[in-house]
Amino acid sequence: MDGSIIYDLASVPSLRTLDLSYNFINNSKGFESWSNLTKLQMLDLSDNFPPISIFSSLAKVSSLRALYLDDIYMMEGSIDVAVKELSALKLEVLSLSRCTFYGSFPYLGNWSTSLKALALTHNGLNGTLTSQGLCRLENLQELDLSRNMLT
Repeated sequence: MDGSIIYDLASVPSLRTLDLSYNFINNSKGFESWSNLTKLQMLDLSDNFPPISIFSSLAKVSSLRALYLDDIYMMEGSIDVAVKELSALKLEVLSLSRCTFYGSFPYLGNWSTSLKALALTHNGLNGTLTSQGLCRLENLQELDLSRNMLT
């Protein structure tokens, strides 16, 4: 997708749920205008090809509560970049599975009271997973860290 539908969606401020999974979104054009989507609570962009720079635009959609970005292989890099960009959101559900992220388990303290479900499966996360970091997630009910290299 060249981004034209992305621009057009910004003019539908009543959207609450948006599933654009399994398309061919391969750039971040148009996402910067999504701050107008003040009612958007759930977004699924799984199985697309946006660059990691998309996170700064998504962070401006302050109403987002559930974000699914699974199977986005072009997001290679440290997971800390994604978490830092999205930390201003009050996410309840975050799924970043199979995105080829690497590095140690990220600090998630900014979501200490909001995050209820977290999926980071099939990434290259490594290192020691301490309960100290997870204990800060007071309302976490679902956690999937399978297929990583955590100890």
